[in-house]
Amino acid sequence: MEKLKKIASIIVINIIILFSLLAILEFTCLIMKVNAAFSSMLNERQTTFKINNAKQLSVDYLRILKIYVQNCYLNANKENYIKIEDFRKPSIGSQYKNKNIVLAGCSFTYGDSLADEDTFSAELAKYAQKYKVYNIGICGSSPKEILYMLRNYEKYSKQNILPENTKDTKYFIYTYIYDHERRLVLDISDKKTPIFKTVKDENGNEHLEYIKPHHNIFEISFLVQYFRDKTYNEEHSDVMELYVKEIKREVEKIFPNAEFVMFVYEKPACIHSYIKDIEKSGIKVVNINDLSDINFFAEEYQISDRTHPSEKAWKTIVPLLSERIGIK
Repeated sequence: MEKLKKIASIIVINIIILFSLLAILEFTCLIMKVNAAFSSMLNERQTTFKINNAKQLSVDYLRILKIYVQNCYLNANKENYIKIEDFRKPSIGSQYKNKNIVLAGCSFTYGDSLADEDTFSAELAKYAQKYKVYNIGICGSSPKEILYMLRNYEKYSKQNILPENTKDTKYFIYTYIYDHERRLVLDISDKKTPIFKTVKDENGNEHLEYIKPHHNIFEISFLVQYFRDKTYNEEHSDVMELYVKEIKREVEKIFPNAEFVMFVYEKPACIHSYIKDIEKSGIKVVNINDLSDINFFAEEYQISDRTHPSEKAWKTIVPLLSERIGIK
């Protein structure tokens, strides 16, 4: 009996040691992820460490740590993470004739800090009065969310977030900003976003397949993710180009009479070369810098954060963009 007790004690001690080591490794991998995200943020801001901004840097670091812990442990794999209250209500033109336009994108499309009547969708409905304009812009989103919503079209059309009458939808406009690629690749909220895997069809063409989340430790552990990243490399073409093409394919399936337009709302210096590749693939691309000589990145066309478009910006852009696309 004494011998069995000793063996049991040794087993228990070894199990405790093993779990302690795993916990240390898990915490180490978490910190590595946070450090990488923090470094990326500093590089984007071109911020150098100074004593007088050490407090703000500490706050930023803790904020990123909190997001990781909350989204990747506490709220991991929530398939229904996109909520109805995340969206603006559709804007209806005064002479609505059962024609629809869908606007997709991030906070630019949503209208960060703008009243409902001052957003991109509202201004477009005022200008193109025969249309009902659906705004599926989500603050902080990337093309992952757009693709996810299209793959779950029936669910969102029943909630009046996407149009139910698909044949009467004439335009689908995706507003792109440079940061969308970073969000696709480095999104620190990745476990909260849809999971897509690159697959190839019989002709060798790449497509994105949605993977439903699994509620287990292998999906939320940073240690598991670390080893997976080191041992598995998925080959695919440029991720942004792949997502845009996949979104266009879904739009063509759901809205057969809609024209797909990629509206590039970015400074010339920030426009990536893959935009040209996307255009060459047959996707209609409209660059904001080609609409007029107006500098829409000047302070007078931005809200107080000096990033997002103001009401004045959309009032000016909508007629120019509508004319370029052919919205009547």
